Amino acid sequence: MAAAQESSKVCEAFPMKSGDGPKSYAKNSTFQREAVDVAKQLIVKEIAEKLDIDILLSFQVQHLSHCRLGLLYWA
Repeated sequence: MAAAQESSKVCEAFPMKSGDGPKSYAKNSTFQREAVDVAKQLIVKEIAEKLDIDILLSFQVQHLSHCRLGLLYWA
């Protein structure tokens, strides 16, 4: 019984409020945007470091007229 009460507390939602108050989306979305921007920069940097230009130049996509099947062949 205690576990059921505890799990219901975990599942409780805390949505943002509209307007200009201290808990409004307008006041709190800037922090979220900054966190997403930092994460995106890290992801882009790591991908750029992992890519090898020689491998990238040899990568091709070929379409061999299988439109009705939606097939693409990777070379």
